[in-house]
Amino acid sequence: MDLHLDSEVFTTAQQPIPVQLAVALYNIGTFGNAKSIGQIATKFGVSEGGVENFTSRVVTVLGDLTKVWIKWPDVNERKQIGSQMAAEYFPHSIGFIDGSGATFNQSRAEDKQAYWSRKKKYCIQFQIVCDTKDHSEFVYWLSGKHP
Repeated sequence: MDLHLDSEVFTTAQQPIPVQLAVALYNIGTFGNAKSIGQIATKFGVSEGGVENFTSRVVTVLGDLTKVWIKWPDVNERKQIGSQMAAEYFPHSIGFIDGSGATFNQSRAEDKQAYWSRKKKYCIQFQIVCDTKDHSEFVYWLSGKHP
């Protein structure tokens, strides 16, 4: 999978991209007592501002990639997938669907209430449809507030 880490968001004057990615993913995925920007900065040997900047850059690049990773099959693809589904699994369908959520320790500054879930956590809900080749064809994001 090409992560498009050659994005213009990253420049040569910054830390190496793998370092920025590691810091950002650690920041996004850390909860509780370990979720201190100062502790993360110390752990990776970068500044506190670096932690914030790296996270912002990685989130920007991931957002830019949604059109590459998230798609709905066109008419011909739906016909092909539908034929495979009918032959192997279920008629009149194009995939399997499931939902889950991604929990965050904190939310964006704006619209925090939109990400607050019934489980009393900040999260984004999503649904994924996979075809017969286990390709994720469609991802639908919902904020934590929606059903």
